[in-house]
Amino acid sequence: MSDALQVPRSRAVSAGRVAVWILALAALVPRPAAGQVIHKEMPEHDFGLGPAVAYVRGEGHGFAVDIEGSYTYGFFTAALDFKLARDGDCDLYGPQLELSAWYFVNAGVGAGYLFGGQDGPLVHVFLGVPWGGDFLPDAMEPFSSLYLEPYYRLHFFFPGDGFRLLHEAGLMIKISTYSL
Repeated sequence: MSDALQVPRSRAVSAGRVAVWILALAALVPRPAAGQVIHKEMPEHDFGLGPAVAYVRGEGHGFAVDIEGSYTYGFFTAALDFKLARDGDCDLYGPQLELSAWYFVNAGVGAGYLFGGQDGPLVHVFLGVPWGGDFLPDAMEPFSSLYLEPYYRLHFFFPGDGFRLLHEAGLMIKISTYSL
């Protein structure tokens, strides 16, 4: 096996801890009591928009800033994201497309292309926990809710010289036409 494909154990453990924290936060999201009926309608042609900030760990460590727009119908969401990231001494930027399904926890997969210090395609997996409510004033129509979503994204990045893992743990703040 080449050195480019090996992932140090300490990074894998750190990523695992982040995922455990996200799942622990999901457990805190209120759920209906046994036998209680929820009369909440599912999203139908709803949109969301917002920024995210994140800690990034790859060959080095750094940060990422994203802006994301999304379309949701039922349990499914399609999102387009533009990312600016710094991993160690490497500046990266580019678009990503993500498809996800949610019901209390948001899980998805995506693909994109990063430019910068090292160009290349990437694929990723995503796990997030949206939390929020109808906090927006009427002046924000058609948007009716504001929510926070702590998340973890694991990128499989293929720059020209091989393969790299990029871990991203962050917080997204989004406004939406759907009320959570």
